[in-house]
Amino acid sequence: MINNLSRKKILIIGASGQIGIELLNQLKDLDCQITAIRNSKWDKTNVSNISYINFDLCSVSNDKLKNIIHN
Repeated sequence: MINNLSRKKILIIGASGQIGIELLNQLKDLDCQITAIRNSKWDKTNVSNISYINFDLCSVSNDKLKNIIHN
């Protein structure tokens, strides 16, 4: 099933949690565009198909979240 995600856009909310980290590890080698959202700052790994965004989902505006989802 994970191979069917090739050339897809993937949004991972909670990318620093146990499931989020495992998802990043499994998806990073596929041909897909990943956006990883986390509440705290982190060291960015040098993976070309992952975009990292740091913010608190509780304090973000709906417009900003919609912009992330639709781009």
